[in-house]
Amino acid sequence: MTDDRLLMHALADGELSAEERKEAEEHRSVCPECGAEYTAVRSMKTFLHSKVEVVEVGECWAGCRKRLDEIDRAKHVQAFVTRYAWGFCSLFLFIILSAATWNHVMRRHSVQTGDLAQMTAGLIPMQAPRSQEPGAMREWAQNMGSDASLYIPRRAVQVVGGAYGFNDGHRILRLNLVDQIGGMRLLVISDVQAIDGLERLDSSGPYYAGKLGQLNCVAWSDHDSALLLLGDRSIADLCAVAGAINGK
Repeated sequence: MTDDRLLMHALADGELSAEERKEAEEHRSVCPECGAEYTAVRSMKTFLHSKVEVVEVGECWAGCRKRLDEIDRAKHVQAFVTRYAWGFCSLFLFIILSAATWNHVMRRHSVQTGDLAQMTAGLIPMQAPRSQEPGAMREWAQNMGSDASLYIPRRAVQVVGGAYGFNDGHRILRLNLVDQIGGMRLLVISDVQAIDGLERLDSSGPYYAGKLGQLNCVAWSDHDSALLLLGDRSIADLCAVAGAINGK
């Protein structure tokens, strides 16, 4: 396309300055070919304007801009997460391990009443001590792994046997006791400060009470150990025996 014809296209499109437009108009008036070119371009533009429908794209463009903004924000987030991925993984791992450790510590310091049967199922039987003197009895219990200060009043209660062992890191000692009313069992579990599932007897007292199976139970703590006295008798009778064992 020659420069003169390009000039006619620019004149028809309104792309010329005032001075350039004046020169183009003068050239068009004296050049038949350029005049015909200008007329053809103007006719084509008029035809297209008459046939083409105007489409309103404002709402569509607003939606496109919103989507583009969302994509841009997503890319920023992805870049941020990718950059600090190892840091986030370390943080989440720390939270998981902390929660697991806390749960393990809390479980070690409390025992559910429903877990006691399983904890004592595999204990190793042992014979009663030769001497029923309180001092010898305390030493015997300590040799079996008990940290509790056991005082068994030999005139009121006799030790006729027992068992010992370990479960989930807890040392467990079971003493089979007998008095004038009948038999009882005393459980001593180390590293336990509470037995969940029992109710406190007195807000200011040391004892908790409840049932384990068909037997009444009284529990208390001593030197980071939980002690449970079980027997087929009233809670009051068990508390009396527990008081004697505590030296009270």
